[in-house]
Amino acid sequence: DVIIEVRIEGEIMPDIEREKMFDEIYKSNKIKGMLVVVNSPGGAAGASELLYWQIKKIGSKMPVAIFVEDLAASGGYMAAIAGHKIFAMRTSVVGSIGIRGFAKFDLTGLIKKYDVSYEEYASSEYKTAGSNFHKTTEKERVYMQETLMQGYEVFKSMVGEERKLKGKQLEQVANAKVFFGDKALEYKLID
Repeated sequence: DVIIEVRIEGEIMPDIEREKMFDEIYKSNKIKGMLVVVNSPGGAAGASELLYWQIKKIGSKMPVAIFVEDLAASGGYMAAIAGHKIFAMRTSVVGSIGIRGFAKFDLTGLIKKYDVSYEEYASSEYKTAGSNFHKTTEKERVYMQETLMQGYEVFKSMVGEERKLKGKQLEQVANAKVFFGDKALEYKLID
């Protein structure tokens, strides 16, 4: 019987090999517990949520402890909350509960200055929202912000459910701020 250590480091992106590894851990009869060492600033929202569900699935079969080495922020923290307990040092950085999704350059001035023509075709008015080649309309800005907020609400509700936080307690940490270990413990983001 063994306890396995898994490391989640760097930017979280889709990873077929990691998925296979977690599947093997789940299927193993020899592995009786898992320690996940997290050192990640986050990454892609979908990949972070998938990682959360993979850890959660293993946690349905065996104890899972999370250790925040230096950083569990954004998607790194989303993965961390899947464990049964989260441990960190006083100098570990935890949190950043929020979503950053859309960024764009406005190249319209450059295009005009150099007399470059550009045509864009789309099936609907929102298909080109966020394009670098036209100024963002207020309608597109509202649409992109609403879309981002949908993802944020999912993340926030996951944290609330997993860490047993609600109301003002949840609001004081679900604002994209990061916290050092002592403060994260005080705010119940870690154990």
